[in-house]
Amino acid sequence: MPYRLQQIDPNDLNNRRYIGVAVPFNQPNVFRQTFTSKDAVKSNIINFLLTEQGDRYFNNLFGSGLRNFLFEQLTVNTDVDIRTYLINQISTVFNNITIEELNIDFDEDRNQMNISFDFTYDTSGETDTIELTL
Repeated sequence: MPYRLQQIDPNDLNNRRYIGVAVPFNQPNVFRQTFTSKDAVKSNIINFLLTEQGDRYFNNLFGSGLRNFLFEQLTVNTDVDIRTYLINQISTVFNNITIEELNIDFDEDRNQMNISFDFTYDTSGETDTIELTL
């Protein structure tokens, strides 16, 4: 019976080497490091989604622009527009992940948008979930 061999990123082999910085920045020493590529990618996606285009110096195109949808009139088309926009933005910037399932819930009374999606890290085949409230 065939099975898929799990590939390991070479950066993950050294457990004493930091790969990135984890989000949120609320640790006593401000920054919490990530030790695996999957955790680094997850933090990078969260950072990308919470950053607006033009917020980052010398990289004005970095950011998702999700906050532009917060004050839009909520219709069926708004849900489809946000879903399409998110999938396009994430797949353009992060070509090493695959979005499996994307859920968007609107809280009209608080003018909030709850986004959760499952993604697969293509290198190792591991899956993870990201949940955000905007």
